[in-house]
Amino acid sequence: NPRATAADITANSGTICEGDDFTLSATAPGITNPVFHFYTDSDLSNEIMDLTVSPATTTTYYVSVTGDNVCENAAGDGAELV
Repeated sequence: NPRATAADITANSGTICEGDDFTLSATAPGITNPVFHFYTDSDLSNEIMDLTVSPATTTTYYVSVTGDNVCENAAGDGAELV
């Protein structure tokens, strides 16, 4: 099966003010039954299990997706959420 790419994902990003929470989310309109995985690094090796975040500094998160007949994004090919 082919791997998903960053272009397959629409990452919902936003500005988080100090002391606020933000829930990480994304969509993948072209993938059937998408399952998203969120990470703190572009290598997609440090997965985030609690999707409600409240970072103290400017932080970039990354998301990958799997779905029917689609494998997860390769390391370095996740979509960015800033």
